[in-house]
Amino acid sequence: MAFGRFAALLLAGLLAVVNPAAGDGGAEPMPLGQLAPAAGPGDNLPADGEADRAGALVPVSAPPPSALAAPGLPVSKAQRAQVLAALKALERNDAAGAATLARATRDPVLLKLVTWLHMRQPSSGRGFAEIVEFLRANPEWPDRVLLQRRAEEALEEGPLDPSALNWLQNHPPVSAMGRIRLAEALLRSGRLHEGRNWLRQVWINDDLPPQARGLRERHRDAFGPADHAARLDRLLWDGQLVGARTMLALVAPEQRLLAEARIGLQTGAGNVDRLIQRVPQHLQGEPGLQFDRLRWRQQRGQDAQAQAILLDPQLKLGPRPEKWWPGRRTQIYELLERDQSASAYRIAARHGMAPGGAAFAEAEWSAGWLALRFQRDARTAYLHFDRVYRAVKLPVSLARGAFWAGRAAAAMNDPPRAKQWYALAAAYPHTYYGQLAIEALADGSLRTLPIDPKPTAHDAGAFQAREVVRAALLLASVGVFDRAQVFLMRAVETAQSPADRILALQVAKEMERPELLVRLGKHSAQTGVPVVELAYPVLRFPRGKAELALLHAVTRQESEFDPFAVSSAGARGLMQLMPATAKEVSRGLGRSYGLEKLTEDPQYNLELGSTYLSSMIGAFGGSYVLAVAAYNAGPARVQKWLKEIGDPRRPGVDAIDWVEQIPLSETRNYVQRVLEGLQVYRHLLGGEPLRLAADLRREGPAVTNGCRC
Repeated sequence: MAFGRFAALLLAGLLAVVNPAAGDGGAEPMPLGQLAPAAGPGDNLPADGEADRAGALVPVSAPPPSALAAPGLPVSKAQRAQVLAALKALERNDAAGAATLARATRDPVLLKLVTWLHMRQPSSGRGFAEIVEFLRANPEWPDRVLLQRRAEEALEEGPLDPSALNWLQNHPPVSAMGRIRLAEALLRSGRLHEGRNWLRQVWINDDLPPQARGLRERHRDAFGPADHAARLDRLLWDGQLVGARTMLALVAPEQRLLAEARIGLQTGAGNVDRLIQRVPQHLQGEPGLQFDRLRWRQQRGQDAQAQAILLDPQLKLGPRPEKWWPGRRTQIYELLERDQSASAYRIAARHGMAPGGAAFAEAEWSAGWLALRFQRDARTAYLHFDRVYRAVKLPVSLARGAFWAGRAAAAMNDPPRAKQWYALAAAYPHTYYGQLAIEALADGSLRTLPIDPKPTAHDAGAFQAREVVRAALLLASVGVFDRAQVFLMRAVETAQSPADRILALQVAKEMERPELLVRLGKHSAQTGVPVVELAYPVLRFPRGKAELALLHAVTRQESEFDPFAVSSAGARGLMQLMPATAKEVSRGLGRSYGLEKLTEDPQYNLELGSTYLSSMIGAFGGSYVLAVAAYNAGPARVQKWLKEIGDPRRPGVDAIDWVEQIPLSETRNYVQRVLEGLQVYRHLLGGEPLRLAADLRREGPAVTNGCRC
């Protein structure tokens, strides 16, 4: 990891993490430490991530002495040198040398860390039993799913040791090869029914790795025509057309005709009508065919024909009802534009999903909102919102379901029930709907955010004794922040108390990594314990551009305060500026433009971003809702939405409804997250009470923090 080019950021002191308790304006700034790129916002997976995140082993190059001096971390200079030597040995693929160096330190955590890093790699040479023993002995260590996959990959073809078979039966395999090895072991032991069931699951549901070639030939007796048809259907639902075509010769002629029609629809074949006509009549209503026809029609702007499919009472959704939801959502908006809310409600309510998952929650919420706001059926709406609340787990979703159940109860003329629901939503004061619920309760005592718990010396001692914390400190001491993040995420995930979560964020603060503070804070909030002060870092922004709290809320949502963030669309730096926008704003400010400056000069990025945000506030008459939406989706889209769904600044328009009607789900979520963050930052920067409802209606210039914006 090269640190040299980032030294100027430290020396310039352009960024600061501010102690919120220091008072308004963030006195006593703590300058950031040596900056280097870390894992990006998109890499913020659960600590036990389901994805294979091994990547490069540990790319380490010796940082300058200043980079090793992370303040307050209990790792000595000599220990840092030993850690660096061990990790560099791993980088050379010298696992034995790395282990020898780690043993010499007599630090058992460093030895485990070297072992963990090596085990994560494909083809590490470590056996199944060794990896499984590590998992058994270290239940708190992260990436357990990945390590289990590596253990399964290490299983050799042939009879399994009884202990290996026992492990696989008690820890269901997470990889195709693990399932195949278990199936074949069961077959060898005479448990034919169980073994064949596992093989069928693999054949139907898994993408087979190269080492599984010949599976069908080896186990012909396990698979019948129905299994081949099910595998073909699954591949078509997943859009895996190469694999689907290889299955055509294995299925019955009528299934082949059905598959050819679906492939034609997915590829936009010119003869698609003829392909559909060839499908036997009894398969014309097959769910996969109807789904592909829906997408084909939507892609060509044939909304009325797409709606006809969704409104057909005989429509069958098949095994993947959640895949229908994006198309349903699109047609709901189309129908609302034509004042056909009854049809929109039917499309939402007939989603066919079992409780659980984001698509179910969104569909149920949409059905409730349509029933309440357009059908004027508060009782039906209430049932939908109640189902949302009971099916979700994340605070943002719990607050949303509870707030709207409260609104439905109020529309039913049941104030006590409405108050109960608002109180449930208000339990999440760091969320958009939790903040709106607090205002709806009109309880002045609730209009400030709760104070984070203060860990005791005993808490701190117990926390530092945890191996995952020690591993994070060792990695951070040599600048391997992306791996340190994994361990701190796991520390939050396995925290025994709120104090543990606060302490994990304090470690990130001592690492001087504001983006890690945000990610740990989000992870803690998602697991039920929000952290306010540490999870909302404060920067030095150019004065006089826009409200300071709003600038922080936007930056936190855009990049999580990672100055090196680059999105898949090409947006760059702290405020995620697109190069074309940055060039235009630079020209207006009379500044020279440089693409590399967007990520290497934080002050430049903040100046351009704050100027652009201020211009959006001005362009939309002081409305924060419209300005924030424009910052994310562009002003042209917002102008289009004003024509389609009204103007939230007008008295007759409910701004809460307006935000929920934003057609782009990314922008809708973005606006809500920024506005909730705005309330938190106002509280941290100036002790201000919540006023989200007023922000939703806001228009015209205002003076805040000495800025007329």
